Amino acid sequence: TFNFEGGATGGRGQWRRGWRRKTSKDRRSRGGSDPVIVSSLPAGLHVRPPTRASDGPYGRLPTGPWTVELGPDAKRVLRVLRRGVKGVAARPYPPCMRRHLQTLHRERHLKHHSRWQLTLFLKGVDMSVDEALAVWRSQFPHGKMADFQREHTYAVRHSFGLEGKMADYPPHTCERLGKNSARGDGEPGCPFVGCAGAGGGSRADALKQELGVLVDPSAADEVAAVAAAGAPRAACRALFDHAHGMSPGTGPLRDLRFPHDWYHASIDLEDEAREAAGAP
Repeated sequence: TFNFEGGATGGRGQWRRGWRRKTSKDRRSRGGSDPVIVSSLPAGLHVRPPTRASDGPYGRLPTGPWTVELGPDAKRVLRVLRRGVKGVAARPYPPCMRRHLQTLHRERHLKHHSRWQLTLFLKGVDMSVDEALAVWRSQFPHGKMADFQREHTYAVRHSFGLEGKMADYPPHTCERLGKNSARGDGEPGCPFVGCAGAGGGSRADALKQELGVLVDPSAADEVAAVAAAGAPRAACRALFDHAHGMSPGTGPLRDLRFPHDWYHASIDLEDEAREAAGAP
């Protein structure tokens, strides 16, 4: 049976919507954005204005697109999708999500399970449904995404509890992604699982090559060795420390239950560095 090592304690261990709402100071320090026109309604769908008698207690439904501000998190992922996962902009994304972003950058399409995981990750970093849709709509003019625009829009709204049975789905935990990898049925999961035991050598070698984009070869060997010892969570934390120029065990990433915990810790380091440099 699969056992995802380690425990997690602390404030970010239990996901909740709005867990990292930006203050105005945070938004200024990380850069603002101009309003753009996006809508959580499927493209091409026009809502018929209700009559006065049918307005109901909630007022009229919107009859067209409305303006929403894309925050720094949405702007970052759009930049990474344009340029790929190399560079400082992509550093806040954990390896499991970097895989999805790189595939989407290269092929302009993701399979169902990958789309679902990435959408829930965007939700986990506290993007709104309109910001998440803006990210996906940037891919609709390309490749297979264009063939299923309405279906993708429905799926994003569904993950936010706005369609179907209106369930507010939480982001996938690291443990769940680890179980996906352990099953070996093709559903994407944690890249650090499966490197231990018989047959894990080839995965460990592939992992070293993958990590070479983030860290130097010696650090990649060290992280892969931790994963091969059967400690995927510890390997992920070690990679975080190396990727952010810290010695293993000295970084701020302690509570690692969700992929967005990596993102949050990395963004905090960026903000601290910017403040220390006196950047506006």
